[in-house]
Amino acid sequence: MSISGEWSSDNGTRGLLNGQLIINSPGGIAKTYQSLHQFSAPSNLFKVGVNELRFEVDNGFGPTGLYVSALITETNCSYSITPTNQSHSSNTETGSARVRASVDCPWTASSNLNWINIVSGGSGNGDGTVTYAIMENTGATREGTLTIAGQTFTITQADKQSPHPTCSTTDDELVFTKLKEFYAVGEIVEVDLVACATSRFLSADLWVAIEMPSEDLLFMTTNPFEPFSLTPQVFRKSVKNTIESYHMLTFELPPDLGGKYTFYAVYVKEGKNPITDSFLVLLSYIGIAETTLSNR
Repeated sequence: MSISGEWSSDNGTRGLLNGQLIINSPGGIAKTYQSLHQFSAPSNLFKVGVNELRFEVDNGFGPTGLYVSALITETNCSYSITPTNQSHSSNTETGSARVRASVDCPWTASSNLNWINIVSGGSGNGDGTVTYAIMENTGATREGTLTIAGQTFTITQADKQSPHPTCSTTDDELVFTKLKEFYAVGEIVEVDLVACATSRFLSADLWVAIEMPSEDLLFMTTNPFEPFSLTPQVFRKSVKNTIESYHMLTFELPPDLGGKYTFYAVYVKEGKNPITDSFLVLLSYIGIAETTLSNR
């Protein structure tokens, strides 16, 4: 009794042994069963090299207790990484990539630039994780790569953020603070608004809005249970002409919110609407700040 055939991998996810079983009867008559044994299995079931499979013979009434072995040679190593790219702020940060590899398939990870360093997972066999660290970026936006298991992992780092102005360093009446120019998924987004004293009025209404990537405007409201609305409305009524700080928002950035966001703030004559009324109702220059949120 013998079995023969060939092992083939299908996209690195499963395998198939498709061969023939030959049974030699006591009378010397050989009976051949073509493609009798076909099966699929995860490709990482087999190590690179020679693997032995044992089949139990079933005579149609049940197992016979007789076994036949098949030798399977696995020669191909397959590799993939997840994700294949990552964006970071200008700060010193760490990141990671997951390696998927066939059992006993070796791989290495290396950096192609001196501002990206491998922290752990510089080499491995089979599945693994590569962790890297990037240095602070004091210049323009930059891009670099890691080579992981023969695959390219791309890193994009934002440029250095400029210090935000305050009432003592600007002539603007309304200044957004704490907002960075870029955020990666998982970072905390925090925004405050500082209202500086001005000689333009004694009191006014304060309007604040956020322009979404869709170009829709979300208006900050006076309702803490519904802080944003698509309906134009005032944020604070009858604001006195003094230095005041307002907390706008704080949240951890989830995936799928990526895009450019623009914050606006302006003083308006009390009871007036800057959207439907003319620009003559404005009592200050418009405070503007922008940020970009990553999808990853």
